[in-house]
Amino acid sequence: MNGLKYSVIILNDTAHIDGGAARVALSSAIGLARRGHRVTLFTAVAPIELPGEQPPTLEVVCTGQCDILSDPSRVAAGLRGLWNRVGWRRLQEVVSAVTRERTVIHIHGWSKALSPSVLHLVGKAGLPAVATLHDYFLACPNGGFYNYQRQAHCKLSPLSLACVTEACDVRCYSHKFWRLCRLLIQRQVAHYPGAIRNFIVLSEYSRRLLEPYLSPAAKLFLLSNPVDVALQKSAIPPDDAPFVFAGRLSAEKGPELFAQAIARSGVSGVVIGDGPLRSLLQATWPQLNFTDWLGTEDVHRRLRQARALVFPSRCHEVQGLVVLEAAALGVASIVSDGSAARELVIDGVTGLWFKHGDVSDLSKKIEMLQNDLDLAFQLGNAAHSRFWADPPTLERHIDQLEAVYAELSEAQ
Repeated sequence: MNGLKYSVIILNDTAHIDGGAARVALSSAIGLARRGHRVTLFTAVAPIELPGEQPPTLEVVCTGQCDILSDPSRVAAGLRGLWNRVGWRRLQEVVSAVTRERTVIHIHGWSKALSPSVLHLVGKAGLPAVATLHDYFLACPNGGFYNYQRQAHCKLSPLSLACVTEACDVRCYSHKFWRLCRLLIQRQVAHYPGAIRNFIVLSEYSRRLLEPYLSPAAKLFLLSNPVDVALQKSAIPPDDAPFVFAGRLSAEKGPELFAQAIARSGVSGVVIGDGPLRSLLQATWPQLNFTDWLGTEDVHRRLRQARALVFPSRCHEVQGLVVLEAAALGVASIVSDGSAARELVIDGVTGLWFKHGDVSDLSKKIEMLQNDLDLAFQLGNAAHSRFWADPPTLERHIDQLEAVYAELSEAQ
């Protein structure tokens, strides 16, 4: 652990957990403050709901704005999403008030409300800065190197003529055009990523996709997202243990692949989560057991009762946090070999890979574990042992952040 104390300005769109990036940003803000660092959590969207008691050395600054998707004024939302003037001014006030010695700016989420304006200010501030790359917005207009209309990985060069003319957005081409404009502003006006040289990547998989769009002088740190799971004995799946999908019910996450494979294999399946496909999935596959979004403890309880977690994402992902959570509990995972989650599973040792987007191959892997409960237990037990041999806990994550901040400060 580094003995020096830092002033850390953490940027994230929301002051509450609305996804993986926010969970990491808020939990790390609390963890750093508990270590005695002075932390300012700079956000745009209320309510302020931290995942734990707020330490006295943690200040939350919230501009009180809507995220761009929920703003009733589409014109105002569109303009603010391109350049959040209020966010720029408020962040300038925060930056101007800090002592520059041993102050670090850490960027998490900015695309939902804060906009490229805050990236511009960070680049001009002259303070050590690092960005955790929770998505692919650094290079890709829709943030995923993914064609939502074709439901396939996209191999087009961002901002090329082919990219500009391709209708790949999850909504419509007009939204794609807006995102193209934002990416141009991000690059040409905010000078991001060029003006920031330090980045945290969550997997080697995401590093390989993003590195070509970074400066040769960029410094990349590989840090896993922290996993909040208490150490306990590896789960023992019961004879009737179901297969579980946990995540957002949207096409790119692959819930339809899961449902099709479960139906084809004739096994029991549980779907944990919500999203735009929920009604369709329930109507088409009534044999599946659906739950709403559950709290962390309830998700973990469901996972411990599973034969395996199925992670069928059609998109690249940047890590796959639920796969790590399953491993921590002693539950094997079946993951797509075309997503970053493949790095979290040793095929045939701690889980299984299936061919990306191939429902037939996914069915085969499901049936393999359905027909061999001992194998499911062996894979889960191996995943448990591997996870706890080097666990990415929050405390360890904070240790690693302190080391990153020290390196940034020394290089300044």
